Amino acid sequence: MRNWAGNLEYGAARYFEPRGLDELREVVAASSRLKAVGTRHSFTTIANTEGDHVSLRHFSAISPVDRQTNTVRIGAGVNYGVLGQALQQEG
Repeated sequence: MRNWAGNLEYGAARYFEPRGLDELREVVAASSRLKAVGTRHSFTTIANTEGDHVSLRHFSAISPVDRQTNTVRIGAGVNYGVLGQALQQEG
């Protein structure tokens, strides 16, 4: 796996993309060393690991805006661009 620019290669032993909490629990339980990986926009090795990588990109739910508290709950896999569009649609 490489960063988005292709100039940095990650050395993770395994890569997981669980699609739900049960799968994520299995990944966590099965790994002795696990690191979350985001959208791979980094030009440094900060996200690299010799252990396992897990992506939370499928955890992308965005709740409706709570108008009383002016807050919104988002999943760990929501990226900034998608969140911005959803919030703009909510006004």
